[in-house]
Amino acid sequence: MLTLNGKSLQLSDLPEVFAGKTKVRIAPAAKKKLIDIRRKLEKQFLSKNSPVAYGINTGVGRLKDWRLSPEKQKEFQRNLIVSHSTGVGECLSPEVTRAVLLFRANSLLIGFSGVRPQVPEKLLEFLNADLLPAIPAVGSLGASGDLAPLAHMAACLLGEPEAEVFYRGRKLSSPVGMKKAGIRPLQLEAKEALSFINGTAVSLALAAFALHRARKLLKVSELVAALSLETIRGELSPFDSRLNAARRQKGQMEVARDILDFVSGSQRMTEAARMENLPDERISRSGKSSRVQDAYSFRCIPQVYGAAADTFAFAEQIIARELNAATDNPLVFEGKGGLVSLSGGNFHAEPLALAADFTGIALCEMANMAERRLFSLLSPLLSFGLKPELTGGEPGLNSGLMLTQYTAAARVAENRILAHPASVDNITTAGNQEDHVSLAVTAGLKAQKILENTEEIVGLELLAAAQGIDISEPFLKNYRLGKMTGRLHSAVRKRIPYLKDDRYLGSDIKKAVELVRSEEIFGMTQDG
Repeated sequence: MLTLNGKSLQLSDLPEVFAGKTKVRIAPAAKKKLIDIRRKLEKQFLSKNSPVAYGINTGVGRLKDWRLSPEKQKEFQRNLIVSHSTGVGECLSPEVTRAVLLFRANSLLIGFSGVRPQVPEKLLEFLNADLLPAIPAVGSLGASGDLAPLAHMAACLLGEPEAEVFYRGRKLSSPVGMKKAGIRPLQLEAKEALSFINGTAVSLALAAFALHRARKLLKVSELVAALSLETIRGELSPFDSRLNAARRQKGQMEVARDILDFVSGSQRMTEAARMENLPDERISRSGKSSRVQDAYSFRCIPQVYGAAADTFAFAEQIIARELNAATDNPLVFEGKGGLVSLSGGNFHAEPLALAADFTGIALCEMANMAERRLFSLLSPLLSFGLKPELTGGEPGLNSGLMLTQYTAAARVAENRILAHPASVDNITTAGNQEDHVSLAVTAGLKAQKILENTEEIVGLELLAAAQGIDISEPFLKNYRLGKMTGRLHSAVRKRIPYLKDDRYLGSDIKKAVELVRSEEIFGMTQDG
């Protein structure tokens, strides 16, 4: 059971929420605070003679100069929700939707929004029942809050007949889904509709979920890269702790240490192993391998993957702070003479836009490097003696894994287009009142797609690395793999047999990508 109070939500709480494996409740003290603030807000701003306060007793956006009478407040709340339900496109994933419900509830519990406790309670009712609003992914500009997607979520809580929800694998109208889940519709009061939609919950959920998966993929990618290193019998010196400490970059040192742990016990990354099955022209006058240095995609793994790790660490800081942030507008604060309503721009999601953009760019670089290693594994010149295209049978008659690199190249090309930062673009809205937007949701959606592409590319590298290990087995049978890389190779072979003669590769690729996305490889990286 996770208890929310608006100030103690942590990143470590999120995996169980993404997976729908935890129940959530509100801390009694947080509920009491909301009741107290709401009572003061109604007394101060919701009478006929109360002072003008934006969003509390006025319209919103360009309609801020229109005063609302108390008797029209309930009608205005519904109007605001249905008129802002303008999203399009595919719906957010269940994992992201659960996070949106959680984040919006937690933000409202801080107490600066002035809503009744019934609002966050209804959000958590949906979350605990796993009754998930169907939220179109496209419509937010990441400024003035995630207006359109959050309006679609609010419409579900209101029981709007045209709003839709997902319940137990079925898409239903909101009233039908709520009835099946035993949940009653919510009636919004003054200011609550604006507080509901005027926040960064969708931007935050997308960035947080992409980062959660990216951190795991980084570790998986390191282990797959280590197996590729063993496949080419690579040099170990680039991973020496002394060399990497000299750079003073934390991520670089961590990645170098990981690679050494993963190949610990290996006999393949030795000079003796490199001399096996080596063409005469590759033997130096000293009688040793003429190879002095590996290509950058192997040698510079700590520098590139380490930079990605540091980038993810930065994004994590931004997201961790946003988990317990008040992001709607206006916010109300306790003052000497009562509440003070302050109108500002906490709804602007620029921090999350930059975090999501940087996450996507770092993932793009990981994918670039993985594709280059895949290319090397398929080339006898670059793989130091492996069969061309990693063919198991007769080359020419068999094409081996030749086309896997084409697929990886296609995904890399797509990543490079997607990696253009959304946060540097701007589209003015609301009659120039909202003349700068963050496009944080766009950044988050792009980061998610780059991540999915990168998972596929790492899966293709894994397929090739395992094939290369088996091809080299006849002349390296006396040289064992590292402890972790050996486990990884075995995990692949439990699912995908060695490729001797050509077969339908689509099935092999699907299994390799599923393995990359599973918990099994990530679990290996945590065992050391």
